[in-house]
Amino acid sequence: MTVVMVMRMMRMMFMLLMPLLIVMALRLRRGG
Repeated sequence: MTVVMVMRMMRMMFMLLMPLLIVMALRLRRGG
């Protein structure tokens, strides 16, 4: 695997996980 491939995979994972993290943070704020 090349560095570029790893960077692309990391970016895709980040783009997919960021919305979930935001939703979880909002739920914690509402619950708290």
